[in-house]
Amino acid sequence: SKRGRPAVLLHDAVLRYAQHSGVEGIEVSLSLSRENAIAVAMVVRKDDRG
Repeated sequence: SKRGRPAVLLHDAVLRYAQHSGVEGIEVSLSLSRENAIAVAMVVRKDDRG
C-alpha cells in the first residue's frame, strides 16, 4: 500500500503543474506508474511556452 502513495502524490503534482502552466489537452490517469508520471511531467515542462 505504501508503494502506491508516491505515484498518487506525483500524479497530483503533475496535474497541479499542468493547471498552473495553463497546459491544455493533457489527460493523466490515476493508474499511471511513477515512470509514466515523470515522463508526463517532463513533456509538460518541455511543452510549456508561457
